[in-house]
This record gives sequence, C-alpha cells and structure tokens, in this order.
Amino acid sequence: MDPDSSVHWGAYPALYVAVAFALGFFGNSVFEGVPFSFWLGGAGAGLALFAGMQWWDRTRLVTLAPLGRVLAAVVVVGCAGGARHSVYQGPSPRGLAPAAEASDDAVAVQGIVENAPERTDEATRFVLAVNTLFGARDTAAVEGRVRVTLKPSPWANTVPSFPRLRQGDVTRLRGSLRRPPGLRNPGGFDYAAYLSRRGICCTLYVDVPDRVAVLGNRRGRVQNALVSLRAHVRRQVDRYVPSTGGRAVLRALLLGDRSRITDAQRARFAKTGLMHLLAVSGLHVFLVGMVLYALLRPFLLRLRLRWRTAEVVRAALTITVLVFYMLLTGGRPSVVRAVIMATLFIGGIFFQRSAHSLNTLGVAALVLLAVRPPMLFDVGFQLSMAAVSGIVTLNPRFLEMLPDRYRTSEALDWVLSTGTTSAAAILGTAPVLLYHFGWVSVAGLLLGSV
Repeated sequence: MDPDSSVHWGAYPALYVAVAFALGFFGNSVFEGVPFSFWLGGAGAGLALFAGMQWWDRTRLVTLAPLGRVLAAVVVVGCAGGARHSVYQGPSPRGLAPAAEASDDAVAVQGIVENAPERTDEATRFVLAVNTLFGARDTAAVEGRVRVTLKPSPWANTVPSFPRLRQGDVTRLRGSLRRPPGLRNPGGFDYAAYLSRRGICCTLYVDVPDRVAVLGNRRGRVQNALVSLRAHVRRQVDRYVPSTGGRAVLRALLLGDRSRITDAQRARFAKTGLMHLLAVSGLHVFLVGMVLYALLRPFLLRLRLRWRTAEVVRAALTITVLVFYMLLTGGRPSVVRAVIMATLFIGGIFFQRSAHSLNTLGVAALVLLAVRPPMLFDVGFQLSMAAVSGIVTLNPRFLEMLPDRYRTSEALDWVLSTGTTSAAAILGTAPVLLYHFGWVSVAGLLLGSV
C-alpha cells in the first residue's frame, strides 16, 4: 500500500513536535506575562522526567515508562515553544513602539523598504524596517517595522505625486507615527493584532510628498533582479489584459499583490468559496515544482550526465526556481510552506528516504513557527495547514469509499479525484472558517473542480 494512502498516527514524530511547539505558543499567549524562566524551568523538569522514565524502564519489567517519555517530550517541546514565543514578544531595548506612544507631533524616521510597495489609485503602502529615529534634539538608533501609508490629505487642493519607491530603497520619512488601533467592538477586526502577527509595531502616515526622501538603496543582485522582474510582469499584465478586474486578479495570482482587488471582488470570491484563488496557492507552487523536477530528468539524461550528477543538478535547479518565486511573491506563508515541503520531498528522493506528507507538513510548520511565532494565530497560516492536512488525511478515505465501477476511465477518475480533493480541503478548513468567519461555502466544491 502507498504510504500516503492511509494514516498511521504513530509514525509522525515531526507532526507531534510541531503540535507540541504550537501548544507552547498558545500557552504563552493565553497566560500573558509568564517569564522566560518559567518556560526554562518547565523544560528542565521535562528533561528530568524523561531521565526518570529511562531509569524506571530499566528497573521494572512492566512499566508505563514509554508513556512517561512521550509526556516528557511534549513538556520539553511545549516549553521550548513557550520560550521562543516569549523571546519574540519581549520588548526590545531599542524598540520603536515607546516612541510612537510618546509622540504627539510628526516625527522623522529612516529605514529600508522591506517589501514591494502596494500601489492603488489612492495610496501607496509598504513595510519600512526602521533603524533611525530623528528627534527634536538628538538622533537615536532604533529597531522596529512600520506599516507606512503614503496618501495625500483629502483637504489638499491638488493631488500630489509621491516618489516611486521600490523594495530595498533607503528612505527618510516624516509623518504621524502611531500605535495601531486594537479591537474596538466584539467580533470586529483587531488591526493591532493583525500587524503584530507580521512583526509590525506601528503605523506611519505621510500626506505630503516633500516629507519622503529616497537616499539610495541597499539591494543586492538577487533583490535587483526581483524588482526588475516584478516591474516587467506588471507591464506585461497592463499591456495584454484589457479589463481592470482581470489585471487585479492576475497580479494577485502571479505576484501576490492584492492591492487592486476591490471589496466587491473579494466578496464575490468569498461567497463562492474561491477566496483562495486570490492568493498564491502553495499547492499550485508545489505541483509546478514537482512538474519541473520530473521534466528535468529526461532532459539532463539526454546530455549524457551521470545519474548522480543529473539528480544533483535537477534538485538544485528546482529548489532555486521555487525559492526565487517565493521571494518574488513576498514570502507568503503558503508559498514558504510549499517550498519547504518540496525541498524535503526532493531531498528524500535524492537520499533514497521516504517520508509521509504529514511528517513533511510538520517540519514545514516547525520552520515557519520558529522564524515567526505569531504566525500560528494568522488565519492564512491556519487555513493553509488545515487544507493540506485535510487533503492528506481525508482524500485517501474518500477515494477508498468510491466503487470501482465509477473509476473505469482516466477522465472519470480525474473528475472524481478532483472532487474528493476539494471536499477534503473544505472539510479540513471548515473548523477554521467557522471559528473566524462563522460560515463555510461549499460552492467551491463544484467551482474549484472545473
């Protein structure tokens, strides 16, 4: 039987480690103010428990030592997750947030444009990694990421033109630095929590172009190539796609830029269960990477390369292309997860080691959460993980339930497989959608299969 055709829950240590790690994050967020020493002490207690279970197992013929070792491992990993979240959330001695709270007037900051700016007809938005704060009397070195909005004042007589910024530009701005507003109404949108999950502490609004100065750039060769490629893709989309809505959707699919998607478009996609089409799909990235990986093998063998050399070359080329596309789209969680899973899958083939998709998913989750712990509470991350988990665990069961007489042709088998995959993804993401939005659309079961 194919290793992915059924689920044996005892064979996925990476998945269990990821879950325990996430539980530590959850515990630290629920019990705010828990010191780092608490998590460190908990990890030490877990290690002591593990050592005790080892000794007990050697001195008794029949014991519960295996269960105790599992419990000890969960405690150690969970406390490690809590410690990582505590360190990530801890205030920096050079943090920018205190300056935002103490400032009532416009302040000047300097930093590097961290992502590709999103431009609409009304405003330009981007994330600025601030390194310098200019005060009334002195200049201070600071650390913090700021969500910047360049938008002319609605009372201005003429609409000014702001400098065109690009990723990697060193920029000095002067504007209103504020802490983002938190949850105002029960069940409403918590903008502060949304930005915090992305490592952003403040917002900065600039309404006059003269307050924006580009001092140069710190782009390397790779970042220069990414900026040029993004600009080329946008020009080609604007050139060959006639409709405004079509251009907006295509930018979202190719570059992950949803700045020109209107609220009406979002509502239509959400009601039909096709909201995922507005994001760069991690599953599609994974499939494209695997197709490229498969096609490279016969091409390289035709060049009379040795088997080992061909495997190294096609693995390196595929991973390079996937990483470059991940950077092109801004490193979205679904794409990062897909690239990590593809890399692990290719590595397993290269080293002749097999791994279940759930184990691979667990490793991907561990990497993402270790880099940015608040991602656990991001709806996109939860939906991405839930969709893949649903497909891996439920889709094989659905296929086993189908009678053989319905799978007599390749075309019919493809239609049924697509339908069961969509159903598995919908069921997997249903709890997340119900919790955050209060409803689930099943229209995507049919629309996503055509």
